[in-house]
Amino acid sequence: MSSPRGASQFTSQIGNPAPPTMSSKTTSTAKRSADARLLDALRHPLTVTQLARRLERHPDSVSRSVVRLAKHRVVRCLNPAARRSRVYGLTRKGVKLREGLDPDRVYQSPKIDYELFGCLCHRHRKAVLLSLDRPLQPADIKRRARLRDGRLRISSNNVRDLIPLFLERGVVRPVRVRKRVHFRYELTEAGRQLREFMIRAEAVR
Repeated sequence: MSSPRGASQFTSQIGNPAPPTMSSKTTSTAKRSADARLLDALRHPLTVTQLARRLERHPDSVSRSVVRLAKHRVVRCLNPAARRSRVYGLTRKGVKLREGLDPDRVYQSPKIDYELFGCLCHRHRKAVLLSLDRPLQPADIKRRARLRDGRLRISSNNVRDLIPLFLERGVVRPVRVRKRVHFRYELTEAGRQLREFMIRAEAVR
């Protein structure tokens, strides 16, 4: 991946210490270039895992870049209480820096519950959310989830175990179908917004 436009401006604004050796100077330049690419990829809030897929980098490497940018108040965590699947977005400073990299790509931060979004980024929860494009029973959700991801190991019981969480958090609601014993479940308006954003977040490009 080539460096985004305005990368030199980014490095000067983020901080450009003078390393004592050529080796450390090269390393420092590489880090700033990687940070600029990360900022360019952050078109809307994302988790480290989602960013890593877009950048084709290891999550640990992306995590180090995020820590550096957070120290410079370029990015901030939108669900700080989370222990996993933390979601990162740009600060005002970050938005201005990103505009310098590529003015044509506007940063967007939809008004959704990012704590809940991060909670739903776990693999089985995400699979259930993405499968619910219509009212479905748990067995149907499982089948659709497996069709979306052939490597996913999920059972109908796994889906049933997740339904109470989805109900409690207002992501789904039960739907009674005539002449059917069991409920189907459909997304609420908040659930549809979360699903749409998840689709965007999971896109590689």
